[in-house]
Amino acid sequence: MAQLIRSAKSSSDWTDAELLAYNISITPTSPALFFQSGADPSLDHLDPAILTSPNAEYPNLSEATADYLGYLDLATPCHPRKILLVLVHDKTLFDNLKTGAEAQVVAEAIAAFQFNNAKRAARGQPVLEVMTIPCITMLGTKPTFYLVPVTRELSDAVVTAQYPTSQTSVLKCVTVAARQREGMADTEFRELALKRFVAFKSLARSYWQQYLA
Repeated sequence: MAQLIRSAKSSSDWTDAELLAYNISITPTSPALFFQSGADPSLDHLDPAILTSPNAEYPNLSEATADYLGYLDLATPCHPRKILLVLVHDKTLFDNLKTGAEAQVVAEAIAAFQFNNAKRAARGQPVLEVMTIPCITMLGTKPTFYLVPVTRELSDAVVTAQYPTSQTSVLKCVTVAARQREGMADTEFRELALKRFVAFKSLARSYWQQYLA
């Protein structure tokens, strides 16, 4: 793999070829191992209608629940001091010529590592040797979760277009249900996905605490 051609690319142009070129593997992992928890988290803090209503037009919904069901896929712009989580929307559903959401989320994680270290250096703090970036890809409303351990070796290899000797192993957890093709339009899948989001929030926070100083 060291002989593969490497060139500077935008993260949105990364494909599986870049994963091979930079010695990155993605390993599917069971939910129990990925989330490092036992029972599913409780959703008792949510309006039950979020779990059972098929859409925003369902009668007698609260305003908040109707809003949520009306924009399951909402992105909010921000100007961060730190990047703690990466979200990539998989556009392959709409453009069969483009692939590589997994590669793109890894590229964004590397960029987040570089961004965070640049901020630390500017504040006179020591730069990090490694940072695990929690990531999510969304295919429509179907989430897949990742933990991307970015090292300085990998970051420097990407900057200099070199092959890193150490392999980077990314963990991946797919949300699977009987009617998953419908995404969160299916209430059974919606409940499972929301439980995974709650579990991922706790998991991501456990990594963030190491970098918030």
